[in-house]
Amino acid sequence: MLSASAVLAVAADQPVKSDTSSVAAWLRIVGSELRELRRELLEDRLERQQIRVRELERESEGIRAERQQAEESQRSQGQELAQVEQQLQSSSVPAEERAQLEAVRNQIASRDPAIVAAAMTKEQQVNEALGREHSRLESLRQLDRLLEQPLAVPSN
Repeated sequence: MLSASAVLAVAADQPVKSDTSSVAAWLRIVGSELRELRRELLEDRLERQQIRVRELERESEGIRAERQQAEESQRSQGQELAQVEQQLQSSSVPAEERAQLEAVRNQIASRDPAIVAAAMTKEQQVNEALGREHSRLESLRQLDRLLEQPLAVPSN
């Protein structure tokens, strides 16, 4: 890549007369430099976008694991509640044990079922954000592919 001083030196070496070929050459150099700067900036943006996508993917995986754990916990609570209900159906359960079983049933029933719903909502929000970030990343990649193509400069 030519520095600004190199571009000025090339321009200074040109004769004072502004013939079209020297102006066109100078414009090609400047255009090439600008294109290269734009590619470098785009590479930085691509890198930052890839980092954002990876962070959201990790967050999504963590939330998915939390949701699955909450679902498993909810399933086991349902099984536990069914077992307690079955024991309570038995008429041979002594009164003291019945009171303990009812207390256990109430404790199981009072556990917050909204944990799974909250995890699902959060997972959906993160996945939507991830989708948006993937779209941005793909747009940047398309722009990068366009900038990789050689610059078509009309010749006189």
